[in-house]
Amino acid sequence: RPAIRCLARRGGVKRISSFICEETRDVLNIFLKNVIRDSVTYTSTASGTSSMYTLNVVYAPNRSGRTLHGLGTEAPCVMSPVRYDIPSCPLFSSLLSIVH
Repeated sequence: RPAIRCLARRGGVKRISSFICEETRDVLNIFLKNVIRDSVTYTSTASGTSSMYTLNVVYAPNRSGRTLHGLGTEAPCVMSPVRYDIPSCPLFSSLLSIVH
């Protein structure tokens, strides 16, 4: 709840209802599941390895028509690999069962 309140304050909102916090949590949960699912799809199909790169996460919102600003391909953090061993990670293995 404090994180949602902090995001709302950054957007210029002074007060929020507890119902808004619950709804925001649900919407963010759905959004993150979709981004992670698309990232796993990019990782498993494009690279053919079990290494997820930051670029896979950057390109994932583009599939649903959203653009992630602030991380271009020239950024040094985008080019560095973030290794996740997909078969052993329970989150990714549950998402892979959804994707396939």
